[in-house]
Amino acid sequence: FAPFTNMATGPPASEIQEHFDSDSVVNAKVFEIAKLMTKSHYTVLYTGAGLSTSAGIPDFRGPQGVWTLKDQGKKAKRVDLSSAAPTVGHKVCKELLDIGLVQHITSQNVDGLHRKSGVLQHQLSELHGNTNLEVCKSCGAEYFRSFRCRRAGNHVHDHRTGRFCEQGACQAELHDSIINFSEDLPAKDFNAAQTAFAAAELCIVLGSSCRVTPAADLPEQIGTRSKTRGGPKLVIVNLQVTPLDRLASIRVHAKTDEFLSKLAAQLALPGFVVEPESEPVQVPATETPHEGGRAAQSESPVNGSLRIEH
Repeated sequence: FAPFTNMATGPPASEIQEHFDSDSVVNAKVFEIAKLMTKSHYTVLYTGAGLSTSAGIPDFRGPQGVWTLKDQGKKAKRVDLSSAAPTVGHKVCKELLDIGLVQHITSQNVDGLHRKSGVLQHQLSELHGNTNLEVCKSCGAEYFRSFRCRRAGNHVHDHRTGRFCEQGACQAELHDSIINFSEDLPAKDFNAAQTAFAAAELCIVLGSSCRVTPAADLPEQIGTRSKTRGGPKLVIVNLQVTPLDRLASIRVHAKTDEFLSKLAAQLALPGFVVEPESEPVQVPATETPHEGGRAAQSESPVNGSLRIEH
């Protein structure tokens, strides 16, 4: 597995600018996306930093993003990720998994909010690690903590946490799971993501610029396959433009919490109210989506090296 390479830099102004669809346009697109979800046998969510901004965690390429401010000689506000709580958006993602309208989530986020919302490990691929997760490289044991696992003062590539494995006589050193530049992606998570995307009939991107590879190769492959007859569909929900917009079947410019709240209402999830100009889309009683989805296709959605590039 090949590593992270290029250091991130501030994006050009054209990539920073945020665009907003009108409320009526968002509602119309949500209605169409809800219909796609009820017809899909296997749907994957691809989540990025935009899903967590309402939790007080800055994104990377927005007007107040980490890389945007860095390019201006400024620093983004430091956030204690261990105290961050799942947003409305995270909770809707979890509910969609629970009712079988989503089969897998692939995330670039390290904030641990999907896991905190109750998403199970086998339902989630965290391609860039998890700040609350430390692992034993000797026996494979994993420990999901309520605190940030990385040890302050460590060299960027020193992932030892100072704690030791508690599995029997193992006692090996534990390591945080964060992926830094020039480091390999987690093979288990990436392989699970590949399997999910190979099976996907629908991919919904939530709050991602789709610029960090190889993670972004996954939705790109969906978008490319969508151009073939009967191929899967790609939906992108993001305030800024992305390089995959040209491949999207539906493109939504809205905040992820707003979009997911409207989607939840449209699908008649408890606690959400549908907009008055549209009717809720019901999950067909004769064809309830199930966790396994359809059998995975034989093709692999991503080929080549695992190299994260900006």
